[in-house]
Amino acid sequence: MNQDDSQIKDAGQKAEPSACPGVLRHSAAHFVAFIFFLVALASTLWFIATNPDMVVIFQNLTGHWQSGRGSLELATILITAGCFTGIGIIGWFYLETHEVYLPRIVIVALGFLFGLGLCGFVLECLAIAGILMRTSIALAMIVLLAFLAVIAHWRSRQMPETGMGGHSDSHDALLRRRLARRAYHDSLVHPVGLCQRTYACTVLLMIALISLCLFWHAVLYPAVYWDSLILYLGYARMTFLDGGFPEKVTGQVGIGLGANYPHLYEVLGAGICTIKGGWSEIPQRLMVPVAGLASTLIVYHTLLRLIRHVSWALTLTLLYRSIPLGIIYDQYASSYSLAILFTAGFLYLSLMYIDTGLKGYFRLATLLIALSMHLNYLMGILWVPWLVMVWMAHWKRDRGMPYGSQLPSRPARLEFLKSPVPRTTEQTEAPWSVHAGLNPFRDFVLSAEFWRMMLIALLVGSTWMARNWYVTGNPVYAFFNGWFGGIRVNPDVMRAAAEEWALNGAGIGQWGESMADRILALWPFLTGAYIRDGELQHWVNSFRLSPVFLGFAVPGLFVFLASVLTRPWHKPVKQAPCQSGESDRFWVSVVEWRFGLVVLVLMLGLLFFHLKMAPYYLYQICPIIVTLVIMASFCIKYLKLAPWNWLAGWVILVVGLMPGLAMAMMGFKIFGPVRTGNAVFQDPKELYVFRNPLPDRSTFLNWRYGDDQLMWEYINSNLPGIKLLTHENRHLVFDPWIKLVHLDDWEMQQLWRIPDPAERVKRLIRRHAIRHYLYVPNEDSCATNVLMGTDEWPEIGLAKLIHQEGSNRLYRLQWPPQPVVADISSE
Repeated sequence: MNQDDSQIKDAGQKAEPSACPGVLRHSAAHFVAFIFFLVALASTLWFIATNPDMVVIFQNLTGHWQSGRGSLELATILITAGCFTGIGIIGWFYLETHEVYLPRIVIVALGFLFGLGLCGFVLECLAIAGILMRTSIALAMIVLLAFLAVIAHWRSRQMPETGMGGHSDSHDALLRRRLARRAYHDSLVHPVGLCQRTYACTVLLMIALISLCLFWHAVLYPAVYWDSLILYLGYARMTFLDGGFPEKVTGQVGIGLGANYPHLYEVLGAGICTIKGGWSEIPQRLMVPVAGLASTLIVYHTLLRLIRHVSWALTLTLLYRSIPLGIIYDQYASSYSLAILFTAGFLYLSLMYIDTGLKGYFRLATLLIALSMHLNYLMGILWVPWLVMVWMAHWKRDRGMPYGSQLPSRPARLEFLKSPVPRTTEQTEAPWSVHAGLNPFRDFVLSAEFWRMMLIALLVGSTWMARNWYVTGNPVYAFFNGWFGGIRVNPDVMRAAAEEWALNGAGIGQWGESMADRILALWPFLTGAYIRDGELQHWVNSFRLSPVFLGFAVPGLFVFLASVLTRPWHKPVKQAPCQSGESDRFWVSVVEWRFGLVVLVLMLGLLFFHLKMAPYYLYQICPIIVTLVIMASFCIKYLKLAPWNWLAGWVILVVGLMPGLAMAMMGFKIFGPVRTGNAVFQDPKELYVFRNPLPDRSTFLNWRYGDDQLMWEYINSNLPGIKLLTHENRHLVFDPWIKLVHLDDWEMQQLWRIPDPAERVKRLIRRHAIRHYLYVPNEDSCATNVLMGTDEWPEIGLAKLIHQEGSNRLYRLQWPPQPVVADISSE
């Protein structure tokens, strides 16, 4: 027996009287783990019970597979991949301008993230100035890369800001980075044994399969998401063709509001197409699953940093990848995948700042939020958890080592790197890690460094709002016009837009108008379980966050709140052997509860935003899925106990299959009946779309929109270059030289006041050069459209029907017939 074993034996003999409390603690922990397991199992079984087709979806893979006649656009994919590589390099150089210590794969993911933000910001400035051209883009990117390279080189030759000593040369900076990575690696628990490694490989394989399916749907099928056809791709194509942002200032649903949203995603697509020399959907369609993959990597390393256990970090990452809301928007060509990526990056940097105290993470997190402001207006909510992050990082923190303190000599540090790496034991402290002291919160907020970073963030984050203020008179046009004002805002049109959103939405707004009604409806909204006429009913839209929200995130929330609220009464004690040194293992650490508070504030803020400000569409708070899986990680301290670790692992594997892999294969681009030849496929769970990649664009649009596509094809083929009066706002489906004039455009609103319908049609023909009007069924969902009086035009001879496809009707406007005047001269 060695000396350590002897000491442990002696400690055990001395601590024998305290064995009973240890047994009680572990019994209580097992009971809590049992409850959590039951909640997770019940939530998963409820999802399967309410979605029974998920169980048999995999057998549909045996059907006939056939590739369509669509084009893969391989050359465009290669050009896009090259642009993404350049974007990642720019982001990597920006990371090099800060003293941070990151795993290599995180550098790749964060480099892509910051590259998107910085390049998008530069492209946005060019597009605002109307000079989005190949030459200006190339020059701007070269200048940006050169500037970052110079700053990175200068930074590598400076003394470290951490106060950890070292030498002022790039070689020592690289050595400190290697030491930090090695120390972090030593603190992780890696899977050992055949069973654990097989389980970890299975989880990793399922994550890879889900990601592959998302790439499959995003790249091999045209975009059909309604908002993509209006804004994310439609407006991007306009920007590409105009060499800058086209101005459209009208408070209306569709392109009128969308034209004045922030356009980071759109301008990135337009910029890549400008470099390519032709328009294509591919850059933006490919950007979405790549962003989803980067989010997954960042979420994994956030979880790994929290729980230091590779298998459980992978397991929770599978849980994250299986959330249906994330699966949906990692396929659609929209900015929401990027919103999730920016949120994941912010939370990771928040954790690193709270954990290490390195100022580089603070600067990165601050600029990241400033860049995210160019995605959409919602991203401004990140400033609230950002403030909590700063508070938590500086509150009651040691000042750390003074500047100039020396690390062990270079030979000693190199010897440490050569020593064997422990792979199976969990360590509470790494043998060498980088931590810095921080000033108290009040001192830091009053410091020049804080306000210097805030000034940079303000300048970077406000350029689009400044543009809006100049062009529209409202920084967030056309919202909050009662506060900010704004030109061409008709309150009646804005109310009609809200009514149209409510009619087509799937958010909690369908359950009530008041805040109280919506809060009371949270249970049926999230679970889909409610009683009607004495029977249990199911709300079909509840699947979007199931079963992760109730099965895992809510239990994790209870653990977090209980641990934080009872922490003042928790006193760590020395361990006896029978306790395995684990009396504190079920309590969240200081770093965990501080970071958990940041996550909690963000999660509650997003829920409040949906309840109060955006109640019609759940997708507007897509970033919440990152907070759910992080909150679920607080349950892991209990679920690590045997046998609950394996039981919970199997439940999460089931979630990875259903809904994870099942819905990833099914896709969400087509979710209605599909007619092909004499066969009709009623349900996307039959995987007909998945088994028939690369369909012809017109065929795929017909699968999704039916008769609408036939009308688009007729107009594009027979009426090139016309001006078309309509409520149709899916600009991407029309030839770019066809100009859509909407019934509630500002110029059209001026015609509503004319009482004579004949005079209105005269002005349309004579003043606006409009000779065609397209009726679409969605026109009836906007209440103010009736003010144009289009329904009476055919009856009084002002419009002649020239083509019809289903409920879509195309009319040609006619000059009002001359009234017949009686001849009275003969009398």
